[in-house]
Amino acid sequence: MLLPTLDEFRQVLESHTDERVQADYFADLMPPLLTAFEAVMPHKPQSVKLVAPPWSEPALAFEAAWADTRSLVVAARRRPQEGAPVRMTLRRAGQLVQAGGFEYNQVALAVGLCLEHR
Repeated sequence: MLLPTLDEFRQVLESHTDERVQADYFADLMPPLLTAFEAVMPHKPQSVKLVAPPWSEPALAFEAAWADTRSLVVAARRRPQEGAPVRMTLRRAGQLVQAGGFEYNQVALAVGLCLEHR
């Protein structure tokens, strides 16, 4: 399976926006998701796809998966009044390994830390 380039991933995100993610939300969500995508790619995932975000409010999320059964879900929402705007969940064989909330400016570092966890 061919993995998308950064531009192709951006296009996928743009095409996925709907009535739940309006233009002003989209402008806030794009930078952290693109940063996370760029941070994931050096780890050579087997696949990258959009998935449902963990919140009922407007948000976007993607999952990167590896042949060794690891998967990382990165979800972004507009800055909430409480909690973090970005959530990452690392699983191995479907079992939770690590999860956490992060600020937009912590995304690249957080991806690296999550994926170093073996």
